Amino acid sequence: MAVAGTHHAGAFTISVRQVPRDGVGHVYLAGDAAHCPSPVGGRGMNLGIADAADFAARVAEGRLEGCSAARHATGDAVLRLSERGRRALMAPHPAAAATRRAVLRLLVGVPPLGRAALRRFAGG
Repeated sequence: MAVAGTHHAGAFTISVRQVPRDGVGHVYLAGDAAHCPSPVGGRGMNLGIADAADFAARVAEGRLEGCSAARHATGDAVLRLSERGRRALMAPHPAAAATRRAVLRLLVGVPPLGRAALRRFAGG
């Protein structure tokens, strides 16, 4: 499907950030309170759900040690991946745009490759 034109476009600011530690003492942060990735890849909500699920499992087992470090490492990996994707999608240089189009054609044209890329980027 070819895109004939854009009807509306706007600029917005993305504040990609993460707290230094996800937990201190009896206080643990999860979701957007702990990390805000780029919306590219759609990982923000899933990351928050994973934070909550991991925290709940650790509370149920009585083992909160390591929770902050584990969730922080996961958040950091998601932030890095989403930022790489955002930079690749937003790069204005003509060579970058041509490369982006070629890669997207390849991913659409070779379904197993496209599925593998989607799983990698979406965190599956």
